[in-house]
Amino acid sequence: MGEEKAAPPMGLVTKRKCHDVIFLILMLAFWVGMWLIANTALKYGNPMLLLKPQDSYGNRCGTAKVQNGISLLDRPFLYYNNPAQPAAAPSICIAECPSVTTYPTIGNNICNYGITLTDANFAENTAKFQCAPLIIQSKPIMNKCIPSDPSATSFAASAVSDASSKMQDIFQDVMVAWPYYIAAALLSLAVAYIWVYFLRLFAKVMVWLTIIIINLVFAAISGACYYVWVLQQNVIDSSNSVPDYVVFTRDAGKYGCFVFLALFVLMVIFTIFMRNKIRIACEVLKETSIAIGKMPYIIIFPLFLWAGCVILLVYFIIIALYLVSIDDGVTLSGLNIELRDKYTVYYLLIYHCFGFFWMYAFLQGVNQTTISGSFAAYYWVLDKMDMQKHPITKSAYRTIRYHLGSIAFGSMLIAIVQTLRVIMLLFKRMAKKSKLKFLIPIIDCCQCYLKWLEELVKWISKNGYILVAIEGENFCKSCTTALGLLMRNVLRLIAVDLVGDMIIILSKVCITASTVMILYAFISWQSTLIVIQIIYIPLVICGLIAFFVASAFMSVYALGIDSIFMCFLIDVEKNDGSPAKPFYMSESLKNIMHVSNKMQEESAKKLSKRVEPMAMEEY
Repeated sequence: MGEEKAAPPMGLVTKRKCHDVIFLILMLAFWVGMWLIANTALKYGNPMLLLKPQDSYGNRCGTAKVQNGISLLDRPFLYYNNPAQPAAAPSICIAECPSVTTYPTIGNNICNYGITLTDANFAENTAKFQCAPLIIQSKPIMNKCIPSDPSATSFAASAVSDASSKMQDIFQDVMVAWPYYIAAALLSLAVAYIWVYFLRLFAKVMVWLTIIIINLVFAAISGACYYVWVLQQNVIDSSNSVPDYVVFTRDAGKYGCFVFLALFVLMVIFTIFMRNKIRIACEVLKETSIAIGKMPYIIIFPLFLWAGCVILLVYFIIIALYLVSIDDGVTLSGLNIELRDKYTVYYLLIYHCFGFFWMYAFLQGVNQTTISGSFAAYYWVLDKMDMQKHPITKSAYRTIRYHLGSIAFGSMLIAIVQTLRVIMLLFKRMAKKSKLKFLIPIIDCCQCYLKWLEELVKWISKNGYILVAIEGENFCKSCTTALGLLMRNVLRLIAVDLVGDMIIILSKVCITASTVMILYAFISWQSTLIVIQIIYIPLVICGLIAFFVASAFMSVYALGIDSIFMCFLIDVEKNDGSPAKPFYMSESLKNIMHVSNKMQEESAKKLSKRVEPMAMEEY
């Protein structure tokens, strides 16, 4: 018998083929329908109509609509018969807003469409607000007759004037401080890279220090509650009659003491029991930081997809505005299919929303798969100093060349759940306007369950994309494999997720705070460079920009943690340290797992045998 051939080393799969192509074709066909709907919306819709107010019957004032034989074409203004409670009385379109406040008469009144006020029905119609019981002086704002305030004093006018002046100052500060906004984006990005290097050196210290502080906080709160309990109990024992709040405070301190003591004990047990898992989580954080250091441009790739998401969002909003402004039936462009149902706009909107959700999730999936493939390219190299060149570009090529079908499949599942949530919102709106208000709690419960389902589908899809990027299998098999790996290592998963979330939240806060503090110091130092009257408003905007950049950066970092962790689990399960199946994890992870590569051990032994012992005279 010949010598048994060794299996090829486990690593990033390079020989791949396309999977789930049918879903990519389905998505392209769906976008043909999106194009037809967009053409139809542009043909029949008019977003300017949305600026015209709607009366109680859903008619837009100033249009050619007819209600009870009354044309609304020459009635551009909306008047509320009961301004104090607009929803409780009819709102109708009128020719002009009242210029004076007066009581209605037979010849001067504002009544619902088709109602003629007479002496016989005067009291009944005004009591039911079919006619306005008091015609109030109003001024048109956005074509709505808003009651004027004739009792405004000079003091109120002065206050409004002062507020207007202050708003002008704030607006001027916001506009002139635009260089600081650019500086905030660039500075926060630089701080983020420095922070990642800081994590590489001190991640373990930060994690353990945070865990110890959390334990001490629980213990301190428990002790404080015990002090309040004993203090209030002494007050009760020394007095014959005590107020109810003293008894309440004593009980709150008593139960708070037990609750936080239990949390402290559980945290201590959790820390002791999970110490090795936490060590693994710290090493995963360290490896992620090293990987980002070797691929500093990995943060740039998501910018292109985020730009695509912004363009998609603008497209979605514009077409949605055109769709919502359609009043009558439509004929689908290119198909000559007439849709005259009163719910036609809802059907088109649901289709449009589904297309938006699908494409948005698809772009996010491309981003996740590409980034995961880049981190996998770092992990699946025995010598981390010898990783392949251009890992991001090669990962993007693999994603676009082989895995768009799998991403279309996963993003379709996410879009289905999100569209169901939109449908539930429409049902809730219909229930509020009908006599089916008892259905609202049921719809709210469905919304809650669908929200949880959406998060679950996103989580499964994300981990499925990571396996797709590593092994190149189809979406369903990748999701099954990923779930199996995570469920078999659920304690490690909990530790990595808890530690990762804790570090990411801390990172966002520190990056944002550092950026704002540096900019505050610079603005205060260079006060003559750009004159700012109220420094805090531009600083808040700079803080928001810094937080957005930090969140974007740490989202890549979080995906890197998940990808490195998934690679680690595959490494542990499929490799044994033999020359055919060496471990790819770092030396620190090998020490924690108490494993090593046999080839390295044999090399170390051979090297040690070559070293001759030194003679005693040489010491």
